[in-house]
Amino acid sequence: MPEPVATPLLHAAVARLCDRLAGLVDATPWASADVATATAALLRDLAADAADAALATAPGDTADAADAAPAAAPGDTAGAASAALGTAPVGAPEPLACLAAGLGATPAECDAVVLAGLADHHEALSATFRLLHPDDDPWPTLGLAAQLATAGPAERAALRRSADAGPLAVCLRPVEDDHPAWERPLRLVAGLWPVLAGEAGAPGASSLGAVRGGPVVAGLDGWLDRPDVVAAARLVAVGAPVAVVVTAADAAAAAERGRALVLSAGRQPLGFRPARLDDPTARAARAHAAAAGAVPVVAVPDGGPAAAVPGPGPAVLGTRRGGPLPA
Repeated sequence: MPEPVATPLLHAAVARLCDRLAGLVDATPWASADVATATAALLRDLAADAADAALATAPGDTADAADAAPAAAPGDTAGAASAALGTAPVGAPEPLACLAAGLGATPAECDAVVLAGLADHHEALSATFRLLHPDDDPWPTLGLAAQLATAGPAERAALRRSADAGPLAVCLRPVEDDHPAWERPLRLVAGLWPVLAGEAGAPGASSLGAVRGGPVVAGLDGWLDRPDVVAAARLVAVGAPVAVVVTAADAAAAAERGRALVLSAGRQPLGFRPARLDDPTARAARAHAAAAGAVPVVAVPDGGPAAAVPGPGPAVLGTRRGGPLPA
């Protein structure tokens, strides 16, 4: 059984967002003051629990880090956790940090991603989102993310652009119905929240046909030495925003070659063999690969659409000779 991954940055973000949600509930007029008071109190309890978890799972001597951190306001558990983590030694990157690095996401975009996953974190949070949502949905909206994660009009506008075509869009399921821009629901792509939460044995990208373990490299020495393959590997090594197409007798064999190419570039591949490569699947492949600190390698299935894997960074597509390719 795989070991759970320590996620102090995610816990700190949960604490921060729960604390801000509690403040928003306090400031919102409600038909029932008792409901508002109870909801805010529960949110602050969740914030305190997440802050404790952040400090408990942070790398290095977190007690020394907490002592060295600037003092937070009384009762500001989220601020205390964030301050302590800011002075704690840096350990192995956790999935949220890998996601931010892989997608070039800003702190506001990362907070919006975490907010989008909170309905799966605790039932009290999905109930809170129902209280705040104009249609009684259990998901946060882009407008709520702007209130909780941004500071000023410039960050607010940048977050909206990101939700349209940026790091945030990569992590979100496409919106099927028409919504006003700020009321669109934020839902993470399939399987991403358990991965960000570091859950042991999380299914993660299994619904995308994720392929783990090393590629089959027997007999590929000559192929990896070809000038065009070496040139492609150099682009992958530097993280260039390119789509490398590898062909073989079938898509699975081509994807195995693609994974070997990525390894030869000194990068870690994460392979996918989806039944269908539509836009939600392409987004999910990029998001899961980013959270793993990896390059997505996708076996393009025959039939149906062949959506492009969104950037930034390289992606490798394995297809049969004469097979489908993204437009």
